[in-house]
Amino acid sequence: MYQDQESSIVNYFKMIADIAIEKDTNFNEREIPLIITQTIKVSNYFPLIPPNLVSVRTSSRHGRGVFANQAIQKGEIVCLYPANSVLVSIENGMEGWLSYEKDNITDNNYSMNILEDKQISGDPTKYTSLFSAHMINDSVSCETIEELKDIHSRFDTCDYTEFGKGINKYLLETKKNSNVDLIPSKHMCYVKASKNIQPNEELLTSYGFPYWLNGIDWNSKYAMYLANINETQRNLFINLLTETHITHWLN
Repeated sequence: MYQDQESSIVNYFKMIADIAIEKDTNFNEREIPLIITQTIKVSNYFPLIPPNLVSVRTSSRHGRGVFANQAIQKGEIVCLYPANSVLVSIENGMEGWLSYEKDNITDNNYSMNILEDKQISGDPTKYTSLFSAHMINDSVSCETIEELKDIHSRFDTCDYTEFGKGINKYLLETKKNSNVDLIPSKHMCYVKASKNIQPNEELLTSYGFPYWLNGIDWNSKYAMYLANINETQRNLFINLLTETHITHWLN
C-alpha cells in the first residue's frame, strides 16, 4: 500500500541531489545529505509525508522520544533523519573521517550509517515533526541497556555465554517492542512503520546491540558463542538477528 510513497521519497532525494550537482559541476557529492535536509527545511514543503504526523515529547523510557499524533499504518513512512552533519571515510586507504557540517554538533550519539563510508548526524536540540527520526528511542528497557553497558565495562572478563545471554535478551525484547524501522537510502534515511501504531504511542526502533558495545571488538565472542550452541539454538539466534535487521553489523 505504501510502496509508492517509499519510492517517491527516494526519487525526491535523487531529484534534489541531481539539481545540486547540475548547478555546480564542482559540487562535492558527499554533501548531498546536507543539501537535502536544508532544501526541505528552507522550502518547508514535503508533500510525501503528512504534516504533524508525529511529535517529540517527554518519554518514560529515556528523556525525550517521538510519539504518534494520529494512527499510523504498517508500511507508512513516518519521518526523516536529518543530516546536520555528514562524516565520510577518508579515501586512498587512509584511516579516519572527514566531516561536512551545516550546523555545529557537539553530540555525535545521534548518528546513522547510510552507506559503509557515510554517516549522518542529527542535532538533538533541533527537530520538527518531519525531521525527528534522530529522537526515536531504542525499543529495549533501561534494564536491558544497563546490562549491555555492564558487559561493555568488563568485556575482557565476560565469557561468551554471558555475552550470548545478554544479546539474546536484547534481540527478543527489541523484536517484541519495535514498531518502526530506520531505512537508509543512498543519500538519506527515513522511518517506516513496521507495525500499526496507535495515537499517542511512542515510536521505538532497534539501535542494534553493537550500539551499546561501541568501541569493542565483540566479533570473537560472537563467533565463540555461535560455535558452542546447538544447531537449533544457532538457527533461532540467526533468525532473530535477521528479523531485527542487525545482520548488517556482523562481519
